[in-house]
Formats: sequence, C-alpha cells, structure tokens
Amino acid sequence: MRQTCLWLKRGAVFALFCGVFFSSVASAADIPLAPETAKKQLETRGIGNTVKVKTTDGTELRAKIVLIGETAVVLQAGSKSTVEIPYSRVTAVKGGGMSKGAKIAIWVGAILVALSIPASRT
Repeated sequence: MRQTCLWLKRGAVFALFCGVFFSSVASAADIPLAPETAKKQLETRGIGNTVKVKTTDGTELRAKIVLIGETAVVLQAGSKSTVEIPYSRVTAVKGGGMSKGAKIAIWVGAILVALSIPASRT
C-alpha cells in the first residue's frame, strides 16, 4: 500500500513538473500582435519595468521599457544600448518574471523534497 502511494505521489509531481515546464517551453506561432494591442500591453507594464518582448524574426528581448512612442517602443537590456522595436514587429509581450534557470531550480528542489519525504518515513 505504501509503495503504491509513494509511486502515485512521485507520478503526480512528475506530471505537474512536465505540465508547467513544457507549457512554458512551447510557443505560439510568430503572428504579430495588432500594433494597438502591443502598445496597450506595454503601456500597462509601464516605463521603467522589465518586460520580455518577442518579435516577428524570432528574437526575444528581456529589457526595461525606456520609452513608449506612437509607433515603437524603446527598450534597454542592462547597460547595453537602447533598441527601438516597432509595434508592428511585436508578437508577444510578457512580464519580466523569473528566468528559466530560476524556475528549473525551484522545480528540481520541489521534486527532490517531494521524493525525499516519503523515503525518509520508511
């Protein structure tokens, strides 16, 4: 009985991990947003905040919003020079959030904890 319960817990943790990890890895087709939509999403985030912008050529830039213009947004990644991206080239706008490495580290830690708790009780 305990062995079955242990495998069910491990399976549930693994399924949860796969669901979250692979859903964040999968991406939609690079269809540009309407320029008005892209501008509105960036305005919602606000100047000075970090965003992740994906463009039609497949590049993804995680940077701070410096300026929100009429036809383009100006971003700056760290101490690098600013980059102007026209709204017509934007396919996705996301919050800066945690890096993929940090997310993986959290999930690996959670899985190790979940696997070690039942093993320590036997």
